[in-house]
Amino acid sequence: MAATPVLTRLYAPADFGVQGAYTACAAVLSVIACLGYQQAIPLPDDDGDAAHLLLLSCCAALGVSAAAALGVAVFAGPIAALLEEPALTAYLWLLPLSVLVTSVLQLVYQVAVRRRALARLARFAVIQSAAGAAVQIGFGQIGGSPLGPLGLIGGRLAGQITALASILRLPADLVRAAPGAIRRRELMSLGRRYWRFPAFSGTAGIVTKLTEHLPAVLFLTLFGAAAAGLYVMARRMCLAPIGLIGYSVSDVFGSQVRTAHRDGALGALIYRVYRLMTAVAVPPLAVVAAAGPELFGVVLGAQWRVAGEFARLITPFVLLQAIAGPLHYGFSVLNKQALFAFYQAAALASLTVGLLAGAILGDQHAAVAVASLLAASCYFLLVWHLFRMARLTLRHALAPLAQQALIGSLLALPALAAAAASDRAGVTLAGAGVTLVLTALRYVQIFRARPEEPTPAQDG
Repeated sequence: MAATPVLTRLYAPADFGVQGAYTACAAVLSVIACLGYQQAIPLPDDDGDAAHLLLLSCCAALGVSAAAALGVAVFAGPIAALLEEPALTAYLWLLPLSVLVTSVLQLVYQVAVRRRALARLARFAVIQSAAGAAVQIGFGQIGGSPLGPLGLIGGRLAGQITALASILRLPADLVRAAPGAIRRRELMSLGRRYWRFPAFSGTAGIVTKLTEHLPAVLFLTLFGAAAAGLYVMARRMCLAPIGLIGYSVSDVFGSQVRTAHRDGALGALIYRVYRLMTAVAVPPLAVVAAAGPELFGVVLGAQWRVAGEFARLITPFVLLQAIAGPLHYGFSVLNKQALFAFYQAAALASLTVGLLAGAILGDQHAAVAVASLLAASCYFLLVWHLFRMARLTLRHALAPLAQQALIGSLLALPALAAAAASDRAGVTLAGAGVTLVLTALRYVQIFRARPEEPTPAQDG
C-alpha cells in the first residue's frame, strides 16, 4: 500500500489494465496447474500422505507450465487479439514462468499452513511485497521513464521469486519428515482418495480466480486498457488493508479446522472467524464508501479519482468476498466442495452479467454497481449456507454485519465530513487521518479482546 502512490505516478492506468489482464491469465493457469491437490496438503494426519500430495501437485504444475509455454509460442498473437489488446503479445512470453512460480508458491503456502509455520508465512509475505514493490519502482525509473506494463509484471514476478527462495526449506522438511520413500503406487492411491479436490475444489479455485480477475479482462475488452486499470486499482486498494489480516485469518482457520470438526466445535470456530473478518473488513470499506473519490484523487493523483468512484461501488462485493474467503476450509472439511464451487460460479456469472449489461448501456459505473450487488448477494448466500450446515442461524450472519456497519459508519464520519466540507487536499487528508487513527484504535481493540461470550452452540 505504501508503494502504490509512487507507482500510480510512475505508471499510467492503461499499464495497470494490461498488467491486470496478464495477471488474470497467470492466476487461472496457476490454479489449474496443481489440479486442486494443493488444498488437500494440510488435511492428512500422516506426513507421508502430505508429502505424496506435494509431489503429485509439483508434477502437475510442471506439466501445465510446459503446456503454457507451448501455448504461448503458438497462440500469443490470437490471445492478445481476442482481448483486443495487442500490447499483451510482448509480455505473454513471461507467462509460463509466472505459472510455475505461482504454483510452487501455492504449494509452499499450504505446507506452511499444515506445519502451522505462521511466522514464516508472515516473513514470506513481507519479503514478497517489499521486493516486488521495490523492483516495480526501480523499473519505473529506468532511463527516466517507466517500462510500462513490463515493469509492473516483471516486478511482481521478481518479488515472487525472491519470496520463494526464502521459504523453500519448508517443503523440503516435509519430505524429509515423511516416513518411507515416495512411491508411485501411493501417488496414484492418494490421487484417487482426494479426487474431490480436482473435481470440485480445483474447479472452485479456478472460478475464484476468475471472479477476482475476469472483471479486469472484461473491462479491458469492453471499455479499454485505461478503464481496466482504474478498476484494477479500485479493487487493489479496497482489498489491500483487508488482505493484510484476511490471509492470516485464513491460515489460522485452515490449521485449526480439522481439529475443530473432530471435536464438534466447527460451528463455534466458523462463527469466531466470521465475526473477526466482519470487524476487520467493515472499517476501511466504510471509509472508501464515504470518501473514496476524494481520497483516491489526493493520495494516488488526480487521474485516479474515477478509480475511487469504482471503489465506492464495489464495497458490497469486496466486503462479502473478504468475509467468505477464509471460510472455504469449512466446505472442504465437510466434503462440500461442489457446493462452494456452485456459489463461486454464481458470483462469477453475476459479475459477468453485470459488466455486460453496463457495456450495453455504455455506462462503466452502472456496470460496476450492478456486478457488485449481484456478486455480493451470491457470497452472502454462500456464507449463510455454510452457517446452516454448521447449525448456525441467519441471526448469527446478520447481527455482526449490522453491528460493524454502525461502527464503521461512525469511524468514517471524519473523512466524510472533511470531504463534504472542502475540496482542498489538506482538509481531505486531515479528515482521513482522523479516521485512520480511530480505525487503528479499533483494530487494537479487536485483536486485544478475549471475548467470554457464549458460543453459538450454547446460546441456541
